Amino acid sequence: QKMILKFSKMHTDCLGALLQKLLYQTKLKTDIEARLHKEDEEKQEEYEEAKNDHEEYTKSYEVAKKQKLNVLTKAEQKELKKLYRQTSLKCHPDRVVEELYTQAEELFVELNEAYKANDLERVREINLQLKPGIMLPKSEGITELKKLESTYKNLLQKLNDWEEKLSQLQEDRSYKTIKTIENWDAYFKERKEILQKQLDRLTEFNQSHTKLLES
Repeated sequence: QKMILKFSKMHTDCLGALLQKLLYQTKLKTDIEARLHKEDEEKQEEYEEAKNDHEEYTKSYEVAKKQKLNVLTKAEQKELKKLYRQTSLKCHPDRVVEELYTQAEELFVELNEAYKANDLERVREINLQLKPGIMLPKSEGITELKKLESTYKNLLQKLNDWEEKLSQLQEDRSYKTIKTIENWDAYFKERKEILQKQLDRLTEFNQSHTKLLES
């Protein structure tokens, strides 16, 4: 998930503005063609589709630009992973007594968000916040065998669920595509050049045909 998030952020930074311009020029092109062929319903539909694509991407692009992903050194990445493992064990909702479940769940969600965003400082803060005794482990609050058996079955079911989710993620087309890209910088450079050429052709087409419509 972190790999996909990082790739998505890089995609937005490197190609987002260019894609937005490309979709805008595509909208203009379909608008020109729709005006030149007013009786052609297919041309009118293509324009409406291109218009919606541009509007939807612009909205998602604006949201994506606001997302921040901190850049860490190798040493900081190592510390982040270590701290995350330690802290997640302390506040995982399934590991604390029932009375603290809601509190642990909220903290666990915040921890995961900080981890995905490479927010090492926040992960440090949460780790310090969980002093010994703050989150009472289930093992200290449960003594009856039946309760322990129930907990075991519950955790086993959750393990199976996570293994299934992991398997689905590994089969995800986006994940498979990202894994095949050895050099992200080279990949985005190549994609940028291809998109720029497409944008240039569209812009040239629109400029020439706009003059034709005006005349």
